[in-house]
Amino acid sequence: MKITSIVGARPNFVKLSPIEREIKRREIDYSCIHTGQHYDFNMNEIFFQDFQISTPDYNLGIKEGTHGYQTGYMLEGIDRLLTIEEPDLVIVVGDTNSTLAGALAARKLNIPVAHVEAGLRVYDLSIPEETNRIITDVCSTFLLCPTKQAVRNLENSADITGLIENVGNVAIDSIEQNRHLIPRWVASQPYCLVTCHHTAIVDSKPNLTKLVQVIREVSRIVHVIFPMHPRTRKNMEKFGLSQELCSQNVDVIEPLGYLAFQGLVDGAIAVLTDSGGLIVESCYRGIPCMTLPPSEFGNSTEWVETLNGNNILVDLDPVNVKEHLTAFLNKTEWGKKRLPNPYPEWDGNTSQRILDLIGSS
Repeated sequence: MKITSIVGARPNFVKLSPIEREIKRREIDYSCIHTGQHYDFNMNEIFFQDFQISTPDYNLGIKEGTHGYQTGYMLEGIDRLLTIEEPDLVIVVGDTNSTLAGALAARKLNIPVAHVEAGLRVYDLSIPEETNRIITDVCSTFLLCPTKQAVRNLENSADITGLIENVGNVAIDSIEQNRHLIPRWVASQPYCLVTCHHTAIVDSKPNLTKLVQVIREVSRIVHVIFPMHPRTRKNMEKFGLSQELCSQNVDVIEPLGYLAFQGLVDGAIAVLTDSGGLIVESCYRGIPCMTLPPSEFGNSTEWVETLNGNNILVDLDPVNVKEHLTAFLNKTEWGKKRLPNPYPEWDGNTSQRILDLIGSS
């Protein structure tokens, strides 16, 4: 068997690492196509160093652009390279434009597709990632779900024809396989970790202004560490908001590599984010999470099981966020207690189950 993976963005690299490790352990013929969707060092190259995974065999160098621009050029480039590689299976992960383009290109060439993290839904098509998820799942031969709810979502869809299986969350494999390498984040005081990158917030001056107000309110309760995504930083400068977070109780830092960021997550007593990946990483650890709206039409999350106590949906209202943060900090005694893991079935062996399933079919 010959397998080709398609990656391009930070979340793809996190999920690819344990899968590639298992592929190589089984001595399967393998190649990797990098679309170039993320090209900043801290969003891209540092992941290959942290995970000690192979440099991709190809890099399309697509870089930034609109969703249509990125997806179109990726589709052309991946189609060309798959024709050269002739794999027996294409693996795509997550819900990025690279994922969509890889699934479409493979499907058009009648190459089976395995979608890692299949079945996640928020049922809001204003979110670009939702469109990516749906089309990728329709194109997939193997639908490798991370949760029971994801399985139910697919079973209720008439357009799904592939094999549906709950294999767990491969992002947890990455945490467990690299736990011994994750550095301890040294902080002089408790802190709330903040991340934000979705276009509904950071591309809108009114919403980005509200985010700044939310962060300032949080900083009145607890210290804030904010690794700022390049897109967010660019728009903070564009909208004249860069100086608004200059505070002794807010640290705006550069994006971190995987290992350093996991150390930062480990040490947090709360999280405020619009990132699905960070929802998973914080709730798995029992760290309370407040999820910002990924859409202008309302709050949602694909990780619905976390809403049973670990996570709460918040809007861009400083008072609302302050109330929820205070409740979480009281509940956990300012980080001294951890919340129950909402996914006890996540055991760090997802990549093995993925390869077992693919290999037996």
